[in-house]
Amino acid sequence: MATCIKCGKVITDNAIKCRYCFAEQVPDFNKMDMIVTSAPSIEGYEIIEQCGFIYGEIVCPNGILGALTNGTFFTISALTDAREKAINALKSRARSLEANAIIALDIDISDLNGNGVLVSANGTAVFCIPSDYANKHEEFVQLQLETKQRIAQENQLRNERIEGQMKAMADTDISQIDKTILKLIIKYENSTAMSIMKMLPKNIAPNDVSASLNKMLEQGIIEKSDNGIYKSNLKIDE
Repeated sequence: MATCIKCGKVITDNAIKCRYCFAEQVPDFNKMDMIVTSAPSIEGYEIIEQCGFIYGEIVCPNGILGALTNGTFFTISALTDAREKAINALKSRARSLEANAIIALDIDISDLNGNGVLVSANGTAVFCIPSDYANKHEEFVQLQLETKQRIAQENQLRNERIEGQMKAMADTDISQIDKTILKLIIKYENSTAMSIMKMLPKNIAPNDVSASLNKMLEQGIIEKSDNGIYKSNLKIDE
């Protein structure tokens, strides 16, 4: 699955807009799944090449239990499986033509004179790109660059904040076990009592951890959110 370049939430590989923030997307053709539709066009995409008419056929055998169609009994699960296999065969043929989408999909079920049913799928293999691709791609690349720069800046600020709090901790008159726990709170975001205990040496008892956290809370060295997340309150010299 892909992620939105703006909000970072998970979206489908073929999405042309994020379903959460509605930001324009440019699908990565290397990761793009085959688009399959019964419509003659694909909304948000421009068909730039028709690669050819394609088809796939799968025989669905009879079954004692099932539904009756044209005098033939077959199991519903077998029919569903046959449909999926026919569409997969269609996708395989489309990829062999270097297409990335199938339009005008049609599925037909034919009786084989009581010997089963034939599930056939056909459509047109095409190559498509998002509408106004050139401009969108340029915007997309620029947005990617801005996102990387923003993440790099956030990481730099975070590292500077951690370094400053570590220096402030060195000047704080607290016990060694308090400093060990405080280091974890400073270094790792979203630290809870449970996650802190998992990262500490086994020779440090849970009761000692609890006592240390409560003492630093009373001293105002750390604070605790409503959902149990600990955060350092150490002042950093500007």
